[in-house]
Amino acid sequence: MGRSCYFNCIDAKRLYGFPKDPEERMAWCNIVGADFARVRPNTKLCEKHFDPKYLGVKNLKRYLVPPAPQQNENNQTLPKNDEIQSLPKNEEIQSLPKNEEIQSLPKIKDPQHKENNQPHPKNEEIQSLQSNTSFIEDEDTNNFPNMPLKTCGSIIPLKKRKIAESKNLTSCCNCDCHKKPDTSPQKLEKGKLQTEAGSLEKLISEHKKQMEIAGKDYEKLTLQNTQLNAEIESHKENIEELSKIIFGLSTDIESKAPKFARMICGKTNRYSTDQLDIAQSIHHVSPKCYRFMKEDLSFHLPSPSTLLKLRPPSSIETGIENNAEVHQKEVAASFNKEEQQCEMIFGEMDCQPSLECDISHDIKIEL
Repeated sequence: MGRSCYFNCIDAKRLYGFPKDPEERMAWCNIVGADFARVRPNTKLCEKHFDPKYLGVKNLKRYLVPPAPQQNENNQTLPKNDEIQSLPKNEEIQSLPKNEEIQSLPKIKDPQHKENNQPHPKNEEIQSLQSNTSFIEDEDTNNFPNMPLKTCGSIIPLKKRKIAESKNLTSCCNCDCHKKPDTSPQKLEKGKLQTEAGSLEKLISEHKKQMEIAGKDYEKLTLQNTQLNAEIESHKENIEELSKIIFGLSTDIESKAPKFARMICGKTNRYSTDQLDIAQSIHHVSPKCYRFMKEDLSFHLPSPSTLLKLRPPSSIETGIENNAEVHQKEVAASFNKEEQQCEMIFGEMDCQPSLECDISHDIKIEL
């Protein structure tokens, strides 16, 4: 069975193997009529046993069960396994009569053969049958020879049918096969109303879908709005807290003023060079004032010991020396002779103008 069909078909052009899956192979065997036990991996079937729509380019399409086996030339299906087993073997076949013996046997006549094989009618009988069909009118025979008009099992001649159509009758019989469509204005209006109703229903369904989508969008937007409001409130609180800490600076201040303010209000223990210069200049001018600012006012200033470690006092350049010299010259010019003598005797008389109150440049603060 290597390159031949399972049923030994003649003129087998294409051969196709059975599927490897045992369940599919069993299904093929049941449909084609093959013995599952005799089917091997090499067994094949020819294209006569398959429908062309199941065939692919080279192989049979997978998961498609072939149809029943095709019939032979004599319109006889191939024998199945039970029939093949019931056939006589080679020894019994030899005992069967040959063709010559079969021809020599007497022929058996069928008793029904005479009844079925009646003689054909002659021309005279045909003419007599045609004379009996004289009830059909000439117009009917001319238009439809030997074919009477039929409507639902009843025979109606052509004249009656034309008369019925001329009278605008809806039907020639009891059935609804010849009824004309009702084209009354009421029915047309009903049809229009039905079409409009259908279109309105479609529009309503579309609007409902749009409303559902809009509702979902509204819910999302409300959630976003609540979240944004919460963020705005938190930002407001932060702004209020920062407004207590942050203060505005004027445009006329020097560049060292904001650095000093940051040093006072800061929390870090690391100071820049500018901040250390300011702190050392304040401590050099008045250590009491520096101690008052650090201890009583609790300004964030470096301690005096740290200042001495970082820079010795000899390297400090105070920013008030020039102003002090100018002020001393002005005070000396404004002294009288007596005051100048007192100044010579008392070296601290030059501090008198700074200790006394001058209305021109000093401001009184009433407590």
